[in-house]
Amino acid sequence: MHFSPHYDVAADFVKNTTLFYFSQEAIAKAMASHHQFSLNIVQFLADGVQSLMLGAEVLRLKTAKEKVGWYLVHSKINATFELPYPKSLTAAYLGMQPESFSRALSELKKEGVFLDNKKIRLDNGDELCTYCDPVAGSNCAFFKTSECAHH
Repeated sequence: MHFSPHYDVAADFVKNTTLFYFSQEAIAKAMASHHQFSLNIVQFLADGVQSLMLGAEVLRLKTAKEKVGWYLVHSKINATFELPYPKSLTAAYLGMQPESFSRALSELKKEGVFLDNKKIRLDNGDELCTYCDPVAGSNCAFFKTSECAHH
């Protein structure tokens, strides 16, 4: 789509953003003259495909509670322990209504997962491990080790 004149692309930004545009010729020249740039493009494309596959699985096959748990795992593993966006935007990203998002959070409270003003609080620390998957786990030092509660 990026280089095609047949597709319109639209985007909404949720925070201040700088958008860069590079012509097809500039990208081709950089790829031809810089090996690392080419590798980075391939990695970017691979990450995009992985993200699409995971999105298809998460957004279509998981229950509301599983979707929210999965999303919170990413926040935990990335060490932010914080929702980066308002609940309504996060719910939309997960393909659910804000009410469903709130109900899922209520169900997660029963498991020791709390959300206080966008901050994630866990009773024991491993409550979200059951919602981890190989993609999220690839960024976790404990995934599939003896210290992993999900192994």
